[in-house]
Amino acid sequence: MDSNKAFKVTIFESHRFQLQPASDLRHWLDFLQDDNDLWIIEDEVKPEPDIGAIGKAISDTQGPAALIKNVRGYKSPLAIGVHGAPRRVAKALGLEKDANNDQVIEAWSRALSRYPVKSVLRSDGTCKENIVKGDKVNLFDFPLHRLNSIDGSFFISKGCLISKGNDNDIVNVGIYRMMVLGKNKTAIMMQFDQHAARHFVSQEEKGKPLQISVSIGNEPVLPMVAGAKMPYEWSEFDVAGAVRESPYELTKSETSDLPVPAHAEIILEGVIEPHLRVFEGPFGEFPGAYTGYFYAPIFTVKAITHRDNPIYETLYIGRPDAEHHYMTRHSKLATLTNELRKVMPKITRIAYLKPYIHVAVIQGKWTHTGDPKQAINLFWGVSLGRNAKITVCVDEDVNPWDASEVMWAISTRVSSSNDIFIMHDAYQSLDPAHISGVSIKIGIDATKPRPPYLRFKPVDWIDPPKGTDQWIAKIMKMKKENRDTGVELNDSK
Repeated sequence: MDSNKAFKVTIFESHRFQLQPASDLRHWLDFLQDDNDLWIIEDEVKPEPDIGAIGKAISDTQGPAALIKNVRGYKSPLAIGVHGAPRRVAKALGLEKDANNDQVIEAWSRALSRYPVKSVLRSDGTCKENIVKGDKVNLFDFPLHRLNSIDGSFFISKGCLISKGNDNDIVNVGIYRMMVLGKNKTAIMMQFDQHAARHFVSQEEKGKPLQISVSIGNEPVLPMVAGAKMPYEWSEFDVAGAVRESPYELTKSETSDLPVPAHAEIILEGVIEPHLRVFEGPFGEFPGAYTGYFYAPIFTVKAITHRDNPIYETLYIGRPDAEHHYMTRHSKLATLTNELRKVMPKITRIAYLKPYIHVAVIQGKWTHTGDPKQAINLFWGVSLGRNAKITVCVDEDVNPWDASEVMWAISTRVSSSNDIFIMHDAYQSLDPAHISGVSIKIGIDATKPRPPYLRFKPVDWIDPPKGTDQWIAKIMKMKKENRDTGVELNDSK
């Protein structure tokens, strides 16, 4: 493959229709192409190992998204790495490409405060340019592949699963890995607390199948919302509308009343059968290790609708940081922060360090010696907070996103056994160190001593000398000028 090929290559002539900006995947790829952030790969690419390798390389280098136009053995093109760099996540939210973590989380918080922006239902949609039903349904019409070498089968990794349980339930949109079992069947790995799992259980208890639709190839906001943990009573479509500040356009599924994105590339429609299970896995997951086997329900695909020349979208999953980490990190943290601040307003910021949700850092404006432990226990008790294996509390003078600063706080402010505490037999989320379904949680209070009692004699902590920020700005300016001009930096003028 020629990595030096220009990005400025027309994708398809047929997609030039007028919709709102980034209202579908094709317009988003156009924008990335115009911003020199899309890599058009014209050469033939093998499904394995090249697709996984390209996705891994994009995540590791934060390179451009890739549109692979010629996947060996398939007619459809494939997009990967669409969310594979922080700048693309920021741009999808309407921010500058160099927005920092706090700015991205703040953008999500503002969006959540606008909830709901109600979706609109259209009578048609470009997702129905082609409709396939019955025996003609064939998942292998699309460029299926394994991402990592020990994956048990082909996996659909970036499908947005749409479901509801009872008639009065809010429609949920989530991302669940789907292992291909045949041309019209997949397994779906759902954990008990996930919203689609709750819908499935409610139907299975009645002996009924759960109707679902799966949307593949969406504009960039919906996957970020679907991969987060929104309140059960919220509709992810209305959250996506709040993020985009415009109603999300939906249309009805062909085989059910479920709404689906009107301009998705591909829609899979069908049912999850009650009381049927199959062994699913192994699969290379987000901690950077393969999971074992799960006993998972079966999705039978009854119909597929898709656009002309559909673009199959996938993402690479593996050792942090990979595309799914960039895609959902900030949306999850915004939801968590909003949830926790309602109970404990002293919390100022929450961050994830590698490996993703297993290591969390809580920054706060603490006033009592027991505040950090209370914050950690509160964090473990809510939504995604309980996935954290190691949770550290720090003060406001420590940047929770900077692992070296967090380690400095641990090395200088942890004094006794009381500052480190362990919860046994705790909730486990794909922890490769524990296969029994439970794990441990480690809480670390890496904060300064404070009343009503002192862990150790107070010390004075060194603050930067006055004027440090200005000198840092001057040095960074000189560095930039040096890069731009090629002139060596040899003085401080």
